[in-house]
Amino acid sequence: MVDRGVFSSWDPRTGAQVGEEKAFEDYEPESGQGLRLFYLPDDVHVVTAWDSDVLLIDTRTWSEKQVLAEEGVLQPLLAMSGDRKSLAAVDWVEGEVRVCRWSDKGDFEEVMTGRGLASAIGISNAVVSHGGERLASVDADGRISLLDIRTGRVVLGSVVQEPGLENLVFSRDARTLAHALTLFPESEETTRSVIDSAFALTA
Repeated sequence: MVDRGVFSSWDPRTGAQVGEEKAFEDYEPESGQGLRLFYLPDDVHVVTAWDSDVLLIDTRTWSEKQVLAEEGVLQPLLAMSGDRKSLAAVDWVEGEVRVCRWSDKGDFEEVMTGRGLASAIGISNAVVSHGGERLASVDADGRISLLDIRTGRVVLGSVVQEPGLENLVFSRDARTLAHALTLFPESEETTRSVIDSAFALTA
């Protein structure tokens, strides 16, 4: 877990802390977004957004490494595939995206970079399909973007909803994307839609 830049590991079976905790100086979670912290397939390394980059942390030693290590993604919003191998860093202000894949060598390899995601007023949520084939995002106006990670093709949704809390989830085979919208500030109405992502990206 991480609390105000202090990272620690815990055993969920006993509730006991494992090893020492580590404080990272100048730690800043994803600007304007909730903190996202993901374990990788080796169950040793975790990744999180840090300032204007993505931080790869070894939980055994608390040693860290910057994943992007260069300018490009100014405000990273992270999304991880279900198999915990594909990591997308989305610039939630500009709509640019970089996707990396965890390799057998124990490091990230860049898969693709692209742009064109709808980002009016900022991207509020992004998800990656289980196997890392597709990425979906939704901006603050409710416009959905679908990205085929293998080809780089982007398809933008045509319907702009009222502002609200957005949630996206892919089916296991990445063919279907479910979208839920809870309107605010005082409305209890929830709008749900299902999009055939395979059709949208091949049409």
